[in-house]
Amino acid sequence: MKRVLWAISVVCTVTALGSNAYGQIGRARNIDKVLNQLVEQFTARANQLARQYEQAGEHEKAKSTLQMILRINPGDKEAAALLNKIAEEELTANRTSLRVLANAGWQDTGIRVFQGKPVAIEAKGTWTFRMAAEVTPEGVRVPKELAEFPLGSLVGAVVPAQTGQPTEQARGRRGLRREQQQKEQKPPTIRPFLIGSKKVFNPPVSGTLYLRMHDSDETDNAGSLVVTVSGQISSR
Repeated sequence: MKRVLWAISVVCTVTALGSNAYGQIGRARNIDKVLNQLVEQFTARANQLARQYEQAGEHEKAKSTLQMILRINPGDKEAAALLNKIAEEELTANRTSLRVLANAGWQDTGIRVFQGKPVAIEAKGTWTFRMAAEVTPEGVRVPKELAEFPLGSLVGAVVPAQTGQPTEQARGRRGLRREQQQKEQKPPTIRPFLIGSKKVFNPPVSGTLYLRMHDSDETDNAGSLVVTVSGQISSR
């Protein structure tokens, strides 16, 4: 009899525990359902708000809203599609074309770019790169500063307003005074970057875009490239 009572007690205990576990699972599922509903409601309203920002031309606010949606719901196709659409619109806006000479140094494009704002640069055509040197049987080593990019390639630099032209040399009193001012201001280091036939990038600083052929002595080169710049830029 005692064994029967003990067995009944065990069964009742297990049943109670099972019911409690099932109850917890049920509550968890209900919470998940509520969370999913909240996410759906948020993404629907936020997508609507992002579309309104985009239509009003407030791209930064639209992008911030869309990025917030994708952080919460990475698989939201509507937000991803609108974000891509805005990126394409920004890159194709404010299109301007110019010629970059092969036999000139750093050339001021008159185009101002802005920190973190997308810019697209595309170059078409050909130019002539010449390099002549009298050498010994040892040949000639390519200087480290030239080996970074292919010789004859199109390169660029973004120059903040206070630093002047990338290769500016002090000439006369005016040049010496400018050089002294630059030293006092301690401008950031200007680092050229490779463009080649096409480059899409977000400038690390705001400033004027300069372009040139990558060469140590450009004076013996010939020809020019047609370069198109578009994106979040302004032209003088």
